[in-house]
Formats: sequence, structure tokens, C-alpha cells
Amino acid sequence: MRAPKIIVVGAGPSGASCALAILQRMPRAELLLLDKSSYPRVKVCGSGLSPHALNQLERLGIKQALARETRASITSLRTIGPGGGELVIRSGQEAWVYPRVEFDHRLVREAVARGAEFREGTKVTELLRDDPDPGEARGTVRG
Repeated sequence: MRAPKIIVVGAGPSGASCALAILQRMPRAELLLLDKSSYPRVKVCGSGLSPHALNQLERLGIKQALARETRASITSLRTIGPGGGELVIRSGQEAWVYPRVEFDHRLVREAVARGAEFREGTKVTELLRDDPDPGEARGTVRG
């Protein structure tokens, strides 16, 4: 890829979704997706995808593909605390359990399949903006 026209820094769910949204609207965009980590990567956060998240995946055109891979579809949740207290949530709307370590990597792979170039283990250390052209930026990366 020659100098990319669009650079997305961070390839977690937000960054990868941003890349997917751009490529959905501009399929021929020269897009570079950067992340300081290598994939797949372990994340401590949960593996739940809310009804709102599923709506966003639908808008990005990836929900159907992920549906074939998801571990569980749920409509309610029951949590019991250390003291025995119980919380039950029944939304009636579908949510998914999809392991975060797989989810992040899956979104990145989809962005690459749609034309993005992905560079992992690449940390952005500086971003410079040329004032005469507010649409142009230069930066320094370490990979």
C-alpha cells in the first residue's frame, strides 16, 4: 500500500468498527489499521454483546457471519453476588456471548478482508498536523 489516505489508530472493537464503517461507505479507501498489540490478544473484559452492539454489527454488515460463530444467544441474565444477593435481568432482546479474545480479532480480520491493511505491534508515538492543510497529518510509528 502506498501512503494511506486514512489511518485508524487502535484495532479494538471501536477502531475495527470504525475501519469497517469507512470501508462500507468507501470500499476502495486506502485504509491502514494500526494497533500496538499483536492479535489475537487476551482482554480481561467480558464477552457479552448487548442488543445495541448487535444492532451496530448489523449496520456494519457483519452480524450474520458472526451469528454462525457465536457461542450463545441469551435474553436474560442472572447474577449472584458474594453475599448471596441475586440480580435477574430479562430484556426479551437477544444478546450474545462471544469471547472477547476472538471478537476483536474477528473484526480486524473482516476489515482486512474488506481491503484494510493491518499492522499489529505498531505503536503510534507522534502525530503531526500541517496547519495549511487541515486534512493532512504526518506521524511517527514504531513497529
